[in-house]
Amino acid sequence: MGAYKSSKFWSLAAFLIVAVTTVITWNYAKTHDFIVCDMECGETLLSIKAIDQFVQFGPRFGLLEVLGTEEQPLIYTHSVNIGSLSFVGLRAMGLEGMEYYIFLPLIAYAIGLYFAYLTALKVTDSHLSGFITLILFCTTYWGLGAFSMNALRAWHLPAFFIVAYFSLNLSGELNQRRFSANVLGLVLGALIAFGCGYDFWVICGFLSASLIFKLTMNAREVVTRILVVAVAFSIPFLLRQLHVASVLGLDFWVQDFLYSLAIKIPYASTIIDLPPLSEVDQWYLDQGVLRAPASATNSLSQILYTFSHMLTEVTIPRWGWVSIMLVMSVLVCAVIPKFNQTRMSHVAKLFFVPGIVGVSIGVFVFSPFSLHVYFKHEFPLFAFFVVFAKGLILSELLISLKKISSARWRAGILAGASFILLDSVMNHLHTTANGQYNNFGWTNFVQQHPSERFLAASYNVTISRELPMTDGFSVDYINPDSVSNILSDPEQLKGYDFLIYQPIERLVDFDARVPRCTWRDWMTSQFVTVDVTPSGNSCIYGFPLPSEAAPQLSLTDIERSSYPTVERDDVGIGYVIVDLR
Repeated sequence: MGAYKSSKFWSLAAFLIVAVTTVITWNYAKTHDFIVCDMECGETLLSIKAIDQFVQFGPRFGLLEVLGTEEQPLIYTHSVNIGSLSFVGLRAMGLEGMEYYIFLPLIAYAIGLYFAYLTALKVTDSHLSGFITLILFCTTYWGLGAFSMNALRAWHLPAFFIVAYFSLNLSGELNQRRFSANVLGLVLGALIAFGCGYDFWVICGFLSASLIFKLTMNAREVVTRILVVAVAFSIPFLLRQLHVASVLGLDFWVQDFLYSLAIKIPYASTIIDLPPLSEVDQWYLDQGVLRAPASATNSLSQILYTFSHMLTEVTIPRWGWVSIMLVMSVLVCAVIPKFNQTRMSHVAKLFFVPGIVGVSIGVFVFSPFSLHVYFKHEFPLFAFFVVFAKGLILSELLISLKKISSARWRAGILAGASFILLDSVMNHLHTTANGQYNNFGWTNFVQQHPSERFLAASYNVTISRELPMTDGFSVDYINPDSVSNILSDPEQLKGYDFLIYQPIERLVDFDARVPRCTWRDWMTSQFVTVDVTPSGNSCIYGFPLPSEAAPQLSLTDIERSSYPTVERDDVGIGYVIVDLR
């Protein structure tokens, strides 16, 4: 009875922590007009555009994403966007307003947090470990919580941990009733994962397979679980193929399927005949379909080369060396005999080793595309293992305090736990101060001047949508690269009252024409303060820069123009507003 009460208490505490986190996040989103672009909001804008398309055209395109016009549609078929589908579903129910739309990904993220708690509880068999891990998930913003308000990426968390939780359940001995319930849970996780895209669906499929099998299983158990994983992850795939084929025709589906296999899977183009990409692109355009920019890769060295740069230029600066070492220390516990009987070793063997192996295989299937998605853009995946490892180690340190009487050892344990918490705080503060994240604070200025005309040199709206905060206001979007020419030709500025300049050239250095190499983790930045200068070579790759290579104009360059500055903000990817009147 005491154990039951304890379990009930911890479950209620976990629920309250998730509820409080959701309320705080909701209020934060409210201050940003429910469009939070701290990490990525392109999918949210595309989901709003899907609503626009639905209102204008109805279900003409079968609820497939359309980026073009009715006369010249650009239909995107290569990934399901659960954000777009859910937003359109809410609009079809008569709900209007971003406060309603954004509530859905927030609830999905909250469910994901609770399943992260259940998974931690499952593998550690400790309510305290599960609770501490949950708190770290709830308080980690950059690289994790910042996606909770993204129409699509918020669903990564529930998909991953629903799949993980039910796969772990299915790996044990189950009666018929529990087996059926867990299979249904796994199907739900597979459906959500597929709604996040083919790449994440494959990753979660291999995650499930890696967690569900044990070496001690007999042949019957192995075959049963192979069928379970295959069926669970085939259902959403087959539904999508029927969807695309019914809207665009069977002939299109067959050719598209072959092209996708050849382009996205390494070495597949050695088996499937692939014409030049220019011909492939033209074929898609002739069908009114948008093909995402990807090319066939048959070079393992190129994939590893790309991965190494993304790891050093994005992952380590974001998470820091301490986080990387904590994940590695958990993995090491699985192979060191001295730790065999510890909880750390058990969790490493049950979750971390198979989980990371499964995810790595899933990432490789679509490499190098998936490397860009999950390491360059930092869509939530790597974060799951980092935060989980921190929660596990922190809870083990605190639990060990009860077993150790030595004051010296207790002080050392407390110091270690404090340093882990300090590292998390410093990572957050460092990223807030130095991270490359979108700062659309200039929309407040636009809203305060409803009768003025604005020229906004910001992000590329042709691949997304205008910011909803500027709907109803006179704002024309242009490419930041064109500002230099426009400023030298005042005729192009006639009719505008203000110019908003935001040099969104990159979110990572290796996308820039002239990399800056100033983004380091918080610990390294304490010792290395001198910025790296290119000196004619790329500071990342070491290649000579093209003679015409030049960085985008800085905010200071714009301020030095003949137009007076009315507002400037250097936080994140900052902006400057100049008066053209």
